[in-house]
Amino acid sequence: MSPEAINKAIARELCYYVIQPPEEDGTRAFKLCAPAGENWKFDWHETEDEAWADAGEWTSDLNAMHAAEAILAEDQRSLYARKLLVSACFAGHEKEAVIFDCAHATAMERAEAFLRTVGKWEEPK
Repeated sequence: MSPEAINKAIARELCYYVIQPPEEDGTRAFKLCAPAGENWKFDWHETEDEAWADAGEWTSDLNAMHAAEAILAEDQRSLYARKLLVSACFAGHEKEAVIFDCAHATAMERAEAFLRTVGKWEEPK
């Protein structure tokens, strides 16, 4: 999956939007709610695509990924840890480096593990 596709998939998992009723001129606004650390940010956008495009940068922002990880249910957390182990920690590394590599997993590696955990990862075609 491309970083853009990954960000959009995570946004669809974590975020929601509200469509404002059309104005007299027919325009609508989309209100996107996305996690931003401890707070939630609310932004108005002119199109649904624009709203999702601004939903977050989970593939490059560890803080955003920590917020995403926090929403996992307790039964999903061990599956997430196993997915992260496979994708980031055992990827050609020596046994002694596994814990260090997991602790230093990139936002992209965490994003992949997250999407695999919630069943939204799409294999490249």
